[in-house]
Amino acid sequence: AAFQKFLNFLFGESVFEVNQIKGGRNFFEHSVPFDNGAGFIAFGGNNKVMDYDGETVREVEQRLQVYLAGDGCIRVPDWTRVAAKLERLEARLTRLDIAFDSHDGSYTVDDCVTWFKAGLFAGQGRPPKAKYIDDFGSKEGRTFYVGKRENGKMFRGYEKGKQLGDPESPWVRFECEIHATDRVIPLDALANPAAYLAGSYPALNFISAVIERIKTARLKLDIQFAKLMRIARTQYGKLLHFANCYVGLSEEQGF
Repeated sequence: AAFQKFLNFLFGESVFEVNQIKGGRNFFEHSVPFDNGAGFIAFGGNNKVMDYDGETVREVEQRLQVYLAGDGCIRVPDWTRVAAKLERLEARLTRLDIAFDSHDGSYTVDDCVTWFKAGLFAGQGRPPKAKYIDDFGSKEGRTFYVGKRENGKMFRGYEKGKQLGDPESPWVRFECEIHATDRVIPLDALANPAAYLAGSYPALNFISAVIERIKTARLKLDIQFAKLMRIARTQYGKLLHFANCYVGLSEEQGF
């Protein structure tokens, strides 16, 4: 009940409905999933830690993790309010994924390769490593990676529309995955994600401060629906034709 109250305050009344308690996640003993795969709360079993001597177990303050997937983030009405509340609670971010969508294909995976060769993904230290995955014309989508997750920051540029199942989609997504490894992720990044994404690499300085959350969500649904329709025509079209022509079933009879 306390968790539900906390979520309602942050995300708006009835944005999330908590289901029954499930098993452990992310090193916590228990978890409570949100509806529609929007995320989960994890809690319990993490207040006992090994002391520095390697033998003594001591208790620390209990922690709670709130994890939001992409669909959960879309449903949050006011990220500025969320950031302010978490600041007062002295909460911290352990991971943050920020993305920019080029829905019309103005920016492509090929641009990522060009930027990398020009040194626009380089930071203060050694140049990061990159990996390119080609679909070799299958239209399942290409992906370009920079950096490694274990180092705390990783970029990926990929053909999002094709990944979702539309072989002709021009939709490309640039995404930066940031972990609290040797760095503090500021809560302000929740309220101003475009600025932090643009500043993560020189290659991304072009990114606008306008976040098209509604457009992105709608485009995703359209692609998923079109994919399901193609599957239905391929897998069930012959069955429906057979039922109509040879078995004699009509639309009124349920097919």
